[in-house]
Amino acid sequence: MTQTSAHIVAMTGSYFRGDSVPILSDSDEEKFDKVTYTYYEQLNGYEHLKSLGLGYHFYKKSFFDALDECLDTSKKTIIHIPNVNSLTAETDKYETVGRIIDIIGESESRDENTGVITIRTHDGRRLLLADLVTDDAIRVNTQAYLADITSRDQMDIIVALGMAKEGFDWEYCEHVLTIGYRGSLTEVVQIIGRSTRDSAGKHHAQFTNLIAEPEADKSEVTSSVNELLKAITLSLLMEQVLKPNINFKRRSELDILGTLDLPAGTIIIDDTVNPPSDRVMNILNQDREEILAQLCQNADHIKKYIAAETNNVETEAVSDTVIPSIIRSKYPSLDANEVRQVQEGVMQYMAINRQGGVVEGKNIPEDAIIENERCFIKQGTEYVDIANLNAERKSQLNENDIIKERHLPADAKIYNPKTKSSSSNDSNPSNGFVKVGSKFVNVNNLPIDLVKSVNPFHDAYEVLSRTVDKEVLQTINDVVHASRSTVTEAEAVLMWPKIVAFIKNKGRQPNRNSEDAIERRMTEVISYVRNQKAKREANSHD
Repeated sequence: MTQTSAHIVAMTGSYFRGDSVPILSDSDEEKFDKVTYTYYEQLNGYEHLKSLGLGYHFYKKSFFDALDECLDTSKKTIIHIPNVNSLTAETDKYETVGRIIDIIGESESRDENTGVITIRTHDGRRLLLADLVTDDAIRVNTQAYLADITSRDQMDIIVALGMAKEGFDWEYCEHVLTIGYRGSLTEVVQIIGRSTRDSAGKHHAQFTNLIAEPEADKSEVTSSVNELLKAITLSLLMEQVLKPNINFKRRSELDILGTLDLPAGTIIIDDTVNPPSDRVMNILNQDREEILAQLCQNADHIKKYIAAETNNVETEAVSDTVIPSIIRSKYPSLDANEVRQVQEGVMQYMAINRQGGVVEGKNIPEDAIIENERCFIKQGTEYVDIANLNAERKSQLNENDIIKERHLPADAKIYNPKTKSSSSNDSNPSNGFVKVGSKFVNVNNLPIDLVKSVNPFHDAYEVLSRTVDKEVLQTINDVVHASRSTVTEAEAVLMWPKIVAFIKNKGRQPNRNSEDAIERRMTEVISYVRNQKAKREANSHD
């Protein structure tokens, strides 16, 4: 880096690596401008892998009985078994591995050096299986063997418990089969990532979650799975379902006339008395995740961080001791004032993260703003959306008569005066909401259906996703951006001829990350138009 004038690009899959050893020194890292490379862009650039499937298989009695139906031994597979303390576990981890091997076939031998097990399948094929569950002396050799794999033929199936998740690299893996419910969306995305390495001969990757059938109506489960599929794909797009998208700005950077349209999640730092340096602003906007990563990579630090969720004393310990020590270690050139400014910004960011995430409708504060929330008035025994009222009737409305969608009774009947028809209220107090800035967005309101089919499966059923390829990811990306956009139909009509001319002249679509504000606005208009089209098509099928 010091001996060349060439442009250098450095890439890492995630800040959250398994160790705390930095890839670059902090002084070298400062020389890079940081960008996020989304899963859509990644999948679009792959040579071989073009699509991803997500499947939820439900069983009634034992997952061992159902395993054979969702385990395709012709696919390179990682099987994650449930923790012995979870409700899903039916026996101890050693017997679980043994019974999985019995389902696959018959164990013929185990290599004394690598620990790799050779299995003869019921149809006569020989498969190689790595057991990362049994914690004996040979397991270290098995891990070393897996780290040196250079061809597809060197491994067929890996059985793991806590391993083979984040950071584990087996490029030939085509299928990750996870037994038991995983409460962490981050963990699910990490597991999916094990199968999405680009590799010759691999065109499709599959994630399968095998779970006990819930005691709920099939349509409700299907709807819940669809919401989960949306959350997963949004995470793959790095749309930050689990946390709001936060940006820091100085007060002096704001338009003095108040016309600057700030994106949701902007935190204003008052710089009238103690202005933060450019270095501080860059750290807050580009490096905060790395500071939190270092926090999470230290066992003692993470215990304090977790305890800080419910304990004010621990919050002070994290704020006044742990965070500053990480900042001083990572950025030794900062003075005491700059360390304090970065510390305060990071703590604000952590506080907002704790308030964000996916929350249930019944837990949303009364004064919360819900994006695109409908409002109703009661008319006899039914409810009418005020959007369907004429201008005269709207002008006569009293604020006390307006009922927000979140307050509708579960059995409410909705009357549409335009169609003169009634329908049941499909609102549900358990709907999932994502906090984006100061507003809540109802995941249900994103007009996306990712469920491809619901099929019989082992006396229960399976819910399979549509194939998630670059087109699907692009569609979801458009829907999300359109749901946050301020584009109106009038603006879209005026802008559309310019967009058509742009595509014709440039030979490409407008770029959402362009330096040109007009080009960025064109991408918002395109997203808006696609989203409106999807809504109309959905309504025409109702």
